[in-house]
Amino acid sequence: MPARPFSAAVIFLALFGAGAQAETLSVSGGAGALRTALQDAQDGDVLEIKGGLYRTSDLGDEAGLVLSRRANITLRAKGKVTIDGEGSFADFGLTVTDVAGLTIEGITFRNHSNDGIFMTGSSDFVARRCKFIDCGDSGIEDRSTAGYTVEDCVFIRCSWGLACGYDSSGASGVTIRGCKFTTCSDYGIDLWSSDALVEDNKFKSGEEAYGVGIREGFTGSTVQDNRFSKGFNGIYAAGSGHQLLRNSVKKTLDDGIQLLDGGGHTCSANRVQKSAGSALYIDSADNTVSENVLKKSGEFDLESTLPLDANTFTDNVFGSSSFGG
Repeated sequence: MPARPFSAAVIFLALFGAGAQAETLSVSGGAGALRTALQDAQDGDVLEIKGGLYRTSDLGDEAGLVLSRRANITLRAKGKVTIDGEGSFADFGLTVTDVAGLTIEGITFRNHSNDGIFMTGSSDFVARRCKFIDCGDSGIEDRSTAGYTVEDCVFIRCSWGLACGYDSSGASGVTIRGCKFTTCSDYGIDLWSSDALVEDNKFKSGEEAYGVGIREGFTGSTVQDNRFSKGFNGIYAAGSGHQLLRNSVKKTLDDGIQLLDGGGHTCSANRVQKSAGSALYIDSADNTVSENVLKKSGEFDLESTLPLDANTFTDNVFGSSSFGG
């Protein structure tokens, strides 16, 4: 079977499965060659991107690189691959539209005046071992994504690390695991999603930043085994029915954990210390609060706007008898 034609910058490498035409292709030669490879890609292709600097500022298009209306595409770094907006005309590193199945592995996105990756109307997205550095808005921002996995990625000096389902568009099937968020200035993770899993991540936030913020109107997410230091708040949970389990929060400029909005949250086995505000702030009812260690707070170890019997408290350890509300 003959190979389909490609530009000179895209070298045919491999493979035809039985009855399929998915190929593994090697890409080099700069951002222009990568843009052509994305335009020519067919469903199931793997683009192995050779190490180098790919300047989206050279493309003359604020959308940067573009992938649209494809299925099951993989972008994989072979060596150190950096997609760099150089803080200039290219607002976005990669714009993804209506893609069903995209995996990105080992690529650095940096210096984009807006987002490293901006995604709309897509599904089954995976980012693994990627870095997002100095993005003026978000490392990754999505609208209405179904199936969203981010693993072992690093977000440094982005306004938002991840904006999942931003602006009430909603994301579903969200898993964020093993990532590092350093000096994000607004949110590490801004979560507009129900039933999400956020686990085993590290947050060292900027002064005005939230570590994880779960927005109103969403339900049933789990935030567990994460470590938060500094920033404004560690976790705020609006919506209802979220589980906050075994997180460590220290040295926030305001409250460590906030339980808000619809309530019905479970807050268990968290350790919150040295918050400048309250270790735990509650402004909702029907929460279960158990086995937490709350101490050395600048204001209160526990602050509640409701009577204490509006919630259930079991086996918590407080560093003092400082209660407010």
